[in-house]
Amino acid sequence: MGKEALTLWDYATGLYQRPGVASECLRLQDSLDLDVCLLLFVAWLSDRGLTLTDKNLKQVTDSCRTWRQEVVLPLRERRRRWKTDLAHSWESEALKGLELQAEREQMDHMEASARSFARDDTEKPSASPGNLPALGSDTLLRNLETLSSSLAIPLESLSALREAVSA
Repeated sequence: MGKEALTLWDYATGLYQRPGVASECLRLQDSLDLDVCLLLFVAWLSDRGLTLTDKNLKQVTDSCRTWRQEVVLPLRERRRRWKTDLAHSWESEALKGLELQAEREQMDHMEASARSFARDDTEKPSASPGNLPALGSDTLLRNLETLSSSLAIPLESLSALREAVSA
């Protein structure tokens, strides 16, 4: 299956399993309150050579804000509280499944939002097959720069994620 055929969810679950990606995503989630789904979305766009704009970023985050705040985050909070309580260990595992399903729904919504981006709002650099690896890395850097500036977080805090995704 080619890159273009992979859904955001399929791409994200594959990327998340690569060495260093999950731990870095979780570090950024816990230390900077970054949305792991958003980080994986940015990588997915980059892998397709699409440059994220501030307008696109706002559109996609606005489109799933309520779902994330009212469904994903409460499930995660409850699961984490119960994870350390042996009396609730089985509930924690059940909540983990619900949390993953909620994240999948969020990613499905993000992917649909990306399809609605106006053609002129994203840049798709021209590339020959010989320069795709460098192009993807450059696109990832540009997209992380957009994320950094839009969310007012230091770009350096995203460097380990960039390395893990690019490896």
